Amino acid sequence: MVPVCCKWVRPAVGVALCAVAAEGLTLAFDSTPFTVFLPLIFLGIIILVALRFGNASGVIGTIVAALTFAVFLFEPTLSLEVKNSAERSNLNLDGLRHFADYTRAARRPSLLLRWRMLR
Repeated sequence: MVPVCCKWVRPAVGVALCAVAAEGLTLAFDSTPFTVFLPLIFLGIIILVALRFGNASGVIGTIVAALTFAVFLFEPTLSLEVKNSAERSNLNLDGLRHFADYTRAARRPSLLLRWRMLR
């Protein structure tokens, strides 16, 4: 039997990886024309984290990444408001796509097994 303290360690590591990746991508692509598409690019990272560390880390990692992008990447910075409609749309669609993709992957364990065999 796994101790209670160890049950939350794997999802916490997944969320931390999402947060670090979101902040790293924010710093790397801050002044490039690709900032509008950054939440959509981040989709692959979220899917890998959800497959490796579980759906809970994928859901919470999506929320953390969306907050990171809204506060530090999109204008006005240091605010949850996103003025550009294209950026706001990508941020909203990003969350919906993440949720749909990893719930679909959770229902199809064959995808998870194929991914684990490729590692």
